[in-house]
Amino acid sequence: MSKIDVLMTVYNCGHYIEEALTSIQNQTLSDIRIIIVNDGSTDQTEEIILQKKNTDPRIEYYKQSNKGIVAALQNGLQYCTAPFIARHDGDDISLPTRFEKQIEYLEQNKDCVAVSSYVKNIRSDGTPEDKPVYTFPLEDIDPYTFPASEPYISQPMLMLRASVFHQAGGYRSLRSAEDTDLYWRLRHFGRLHVIPEILGKYRVHQQSTTSGSLSNLRQSTFWSELAALSEQRRLEGRPDFSFSAENLEGFRSLQTWGHLMQSIAPELNTKEKWWLSHACAAKYAEFLKTRHFVPEQSDIQFWARNLTGDKKLSETLTMTILQLWEHAHKNAALSLAFQAGSPAAVLKFFKRLR
Repeated sequence: MSKIDVLMTVYNCGHYIEEALTSIQNQTLSDIRIIIVNDGSTDQTEEIILQKKNTDPRIEYYKQSNKGIVAALQNGLQYCTAPFIARHDGDDISLPTRFEKQIEYLEQNKDCVAVSSYVKNIRSDGTPEDKPVYTFPLEDIDPYTFPASEPYISQPMLMLRASVFHQAGGYRSLRSAEDTDLYWRLRHFGRLHVIPEILGKYRVHQQSTTSGSLSNLRQSTFWSELAALSEQRRLEGRPDFSFSAENLEGFRSLQTWGHLMQSIAPELNTKEKWWLSHACAAKYAEFLKTRHFVPEQSDIQFWARNLTGDKKLSETLTMTILQLWEHAHKNAALSLAFQAGSPAAVLKFFKRLR
């Protein structure tokens, strides 16, 4: 049995998979198995993996029809038997000492159940993004804020104790944010830690889950806040959501805020409906800071309805209006300012323009 089972899920990673796989093969800690699940790729991904497999007996390869990352993860986990599981995506890069340093930390800190690291963002061509390294702060975790303060650490650089992973219930069937949902549950068993060192490179491109379309952004927002609402229920001793694969199918095609909120409404009480809609509005506004997308009229209406009723939400409303204006979406900024019907936010907006 290997010390670490490296679980990779891949989908149309033909341009990146060789570099990603080589970065795992060249780790200074070599007592590993590399378990790869191909989620129905249609490019040259399989061909490249099989070439690598022919020269490295540590590689195990499995293929399934395209069902999404969670189904691929759940498929691959049945083959994991090592005491530690490391995650890796087919387009990211691990630096050579990643596994060595993560195992050392976990073995020296028995209260820690999962560890990750800083990562450097790179573009699709491998060049570094001109952005400061994100440090994944874990000090102010709170599932009740707007949006929720998540226990997020880099999933592509994740290593965790296999026994605790299974105790926590593994990956559940969310459309996205399956990693954050796992971290909320892992915290009930022990501490999460981020090694303050860059041990990997995270590739940002249009195929990323939260890139490429407004519907992807809405889905990512919705599921991340629903995962936090799930944590609220656990903390309060109330029945949790099931997040079953069967239920997920009904959510996959939903693209608008109205449809997303209506789909989950029968399972929520009045307080939960209020919190989820307001938290989603705040989270979606956060995406605007980094992705500079052009919101649709339905997004403006969603913000106008839900970025009110709380001091922090009102400040988020003001900042959202300003960001839209600064990104040259002036019609959207003005529409939001007046649809919100918040004189204080409108006044702050015009004062800051001076």
